[in-house]
Amino acid sequence: MLILFGVAFGIKYSSVIMDQFGPQRRAAADIRKDQWRTALRVVTDKVIWGTGLGNYELVSWRYVTRQELDDIRSWQFSEMVRNSYLLMAAETGALGGVLFVLWFVLIFLKSWKTARLQVPYFRNIAIGLGAGFLGLAMSFYYSPDIHEYGTIFQFWLLAGIIFSLDRLE
Repeated sequence: MLILFGVAFGIKYSSVIMDQFGPQRRAAADIRKDQWRTALRVVTDKVIWGTGLGNYELVSWRYVTRQELDDIRSWQFSEMVRNSYLLMAAETGALGGVLFVLWFVLIFLKSWKTARLQVPYFRNIAIGLGAGFLGLAMSFYYSPDIHEYGTIFQFWLLAGIIFSLDRLE
């Protein structure tokens, strides 16, 4: 629920937030929106299987429109999309993208359930891990960090501890 709220908040107020960072940040946000459009074209064209893991950049240039090619920044439109959720949906298909989001929801719900443990020590750990996991999930909205080994390590470490906390009590 909080992830959906964070996504809705980001969509609704992204222009207000980006105005706070000046023209360089505004240009970066505009590129992201163009990349998201390209990624959505890939997802709608390759709904079932996607492009295959790690193949997005090899295929995405085909989905840049003629009108977009006239833009001087068009070479950036087919780079790795700066949204891990769209990237996973483009690489694994719509079902893979939905399963990826559901996995985040499942981990967050488990941390929410674990935050109700009786032992205050474990409860506080669960709250801290849940907040850290929520921050990681929100960062994936504006970055392709799901391909970074350090980020993947943090993701699975947090998830593993969250799922094992109730067994420790």
